[in-house]
Amino acid sequence: MMCLEGQELMLSSIPQFYSGSQSIEITAKISVSLPGRYEAAVFYYPLSNPEILITDRTLLVINAQAGDPTPNPIVTPDPDSLFSIPSTPKPAPTPSPTPTLKPTKKPTPKSTLKPTKTTTPKSTLKPKKTTTPKSTLKPTKTTTPKSTLKPKKTTTPKSTPKPTKTPAAKPTPGSIALRPTSDVFDVYPVNTRYYYNLLNDEEKALFSMIYDEVVNCAGVVDFKDCSFAVYERVMEAILKDCPELIHVDLSNVNGYTNLEGTVAQYLDFKGAYRMDKQEYRRQLNQILDMIDSFKSKPGFGPSDFSKQLMYYDHLIQNSYYDKEKTFCANADSVWLHGYAKCTGYSHALTLALRRNGIECFSITGNTYDNGIKAPTGHMWTVAKIDGTWVQCDATWDDPDEDSLLYQGDGDHYLPYFNITDQMMLSARKLDETHFTYPTCTSMQQNYSYKKGRYIRSGDNIETAIIKGFKDALASGVRHFGFVFEDFSSFNWLLLNMDSICSSSNFPNGVSFTYYNVPETHYFYFQID
Repeated sequence: MMCLEGQELMLSSIPQFYSGSQSIEITAKISVSLPGRYEAAVFYYPLSNPEILITDRTLLVINAQAGDPTPNPIVTPDPDSLFSIPSTPKPAPTPSPTPTLKPTKKPTPKSTLKPTKTTTPKSTLKPKKTTTPKSTLKPTKTTTPKSTLKPKKTTTPKSTPKPTKTPAAKPTPGSIALRPTSDVFDVYPVNTRYYYNLLNDEEKALFSMIYDEVVNCAGVVDFKDCSFAVYERVMEAILKDCPELIHVDLSNVNGYTNLEGTVAQYLDFKGAYRMDKQEYRRQLNQILDMIDSFKSKPGFGPSDFSKQLMYYDHLIQNSYYDKEKTFCANADSVWLHGYAKCTGYSHALTLALRRNGIECFSITGNTYDNGIKAPTGHMWTVAKIDGTWVQCDATWDDPDEDSLLYQGDGDHYLPYFNITDQMMLSARKLDETHFTYPTCTSMQQNYSYKKGRYIRSGDNIETAIIKGFKDALASGVRHFGFVFEDFSSFNWLLLNMDSICSSSNFPNGVSFTYYNVPETHYFYFQID
């Protein structure tokens, strides 16, 4: 595409696509009919991952006389650049790695098998209102160092360069402690912070400086020319490892680099704060008191599993998915308002588990729809439950608002509760990360496993299913699920449900509906 400076777009060339190389030299001849200064915009896809969005355009400035062909402009883009903030000479907004779009929730096919229909009153589970104890964490008045560094935010590439003056009171990363000084950092044990504990000393120093400044609602955080590699790891930790920072919209933070884009210089938080320090402390105290109140409820503890299940149930029973409402990405959206998108669910669960000493963290990726990668970012949770690493997704385990899948009178509908990497990642792909993740290979903390409804390879499936129905009828349970060790056993049941239903060994007079989730080998039965 090409246009004369100061005028609307005049000419559009045919796009060309290249592959099989790490960089491409693009040469084009351009003829003009009017003298003047022209700009040509070049777009490209990163060859390392052609599925992601195109990068920012590259501008070529051309001065030409009328009727004369210009010299061939040559552009050699870097298709594999992974920088998360622009490397231009002037400040530009940083896109946040925090996913903000609604996950593609998979509607599970419902096939109703009804040999004979019996009427059973449907029970509904009403969300319980939680009484919030009085707050114990008192707001701490903190004096924020005055900053004279005030970069002017603009919407065009011609932004005001970073001022040369820096606040005298700002410490450099190497001159501060390796952990934040704010008491907010201690609302849960530090050993439950996964990403922070993987940082080296230099990275922890930068993390601590940013953390303390954000807690105090600072407008600008100056890095004193921090290396870009350090900056990227620290910012990923800030984004994914701090669910207690409910007062800031991290997707509305601008980051800036030096002219070459190899050194991070400062972050601009102006406009990112949702509330002042006093209100932040008040709401955080309210959430922590709600979380602590579960300790007095029947069935809470002492195992990690029982604590996790109680919080998990509370979140999915008392919240609904909504990405359109204001501030739906933070933990307070679930705990205080009863709605959230995926980041809100994950941060809310992480905050509750860590408050009880359970190590966990959030991860991000793209979901799939019928095996095809969807342009939908998603966040879910990895937790260490009673010594075993598992994956869980409260967002996808929360049925639609009008669903009857969660009745509260039997096993819960939890196809994504404490499953393996293989099961979870069959429906999504992890984002690139600067950290390593623990492997999740055990099903021993899965709900169906705990209930004795885990069918291993080689088990008699028909016998197990019939026994499940008999046990449910004997105990008055109307909802129960099974998980299969392998997909072949799951698929066998899917193909043979009709013959099992007509078996003489099956309880007479039972009508039911079943739901299946192939990715997690999960079958859920509802006796009608």
